[in-house]
Amino acid sequence: MGFLGHLWTSGIQKECEYSMFLLQCSEVYFEGCLFYVLGTFLIFLLLSSLHRHNAWKSRIHNFIQSPLSWSKTSRQETNEIGLQAKSLETFLSQKCEQAFFRDFLKSEFSEENMDFWLACQEFKTFDSPEELRRRAASIYEEFIRPDSPKQVNLDFHTRESIRLSLQQASPSCFVVAQRKIYSLMENGAFPRFIQSEQYKALFSATSQPRGLGKHSKALKVKRGSSG
Repeated sequence: MGFLGHLWTSGIQKECEYSMFLLQCSEVYFEGCLFYVLGTFLIFLLLSSLHRHNAWKSRIHNFIQSPLSWSKTSRQETNEIGLQAKSLETFLSQKCEQAFFRDFLKSEFSEENMDFWLACQEFKTFDSPEELRRRAASIYEEFIRPDSPKQVNLDFHTRESIRLSLQQASPSCFVVAQRKIYSLMENGAFPRFIQSEQYKALFSATSQPRGLGKHSKALKVKRGSSG
C-alpha cells in the first residue's frame, strides 16, 4: 500500500503540474491574441486617420487650384432660376429665347402658333386704316381661313368674328384670337419646352461667360500669326 500510495500521489502531482503548464500556456496565448487584436485595431485607426487627412488635403488643394468653380456653379444656378422665372411672353419678346422656343414648336409641328402671335403683335403697331386692312387680310389668309397654310386652332365663332371685321380692321381685330393662341402655348407647349433638349441648349448658351468667344477667337488668331 505504501508503494501504491506513493505512485498515486506522484501521478496526481504530475497531473497538477501539467494542468498548471497548460494554464500558463493558455494565458500566454490569450495575451498574445489580445495584443494582436489591439495592434490591428490601432493600425486600422491610424490608416483611417491618414485617409481622411489625405481626402481633406485633396479637397483643399482642389479648392485652392480652382477658385472659380464655386462662382461658375453659382452663376449656372442663377441663370437656370432666371430662365425658369421668365414668362412665355418674355420668351416671345427676346430674339434668342424666341428662336429656341420656335425650334421646339417646330419639332411639335405647331410653330404657326408663335408666327401668328408675333404677326398679331406687329399688327398692333400699324395706324393707317389702309395698312390695317391690308395686314388684317394677309393674317386672315395665312392663319385664320380654313385650309390656310398655317391655320391655327381657333373655334368657328372667333374665325367668323375676324372675317366680318376685315373691312373695318382695327388694332384690336385679332386680340381675342391672339389671347387664345397664347393660352394654348402657355398651358401646353411652354411647360414641355422647359423640360426639353432645346431648353437645355438655351441654358447652356446663357451659361457661357461673356467674352469667352472673343477670347478664344483671339487665341486662335494669335496662334496662327505665331505659326
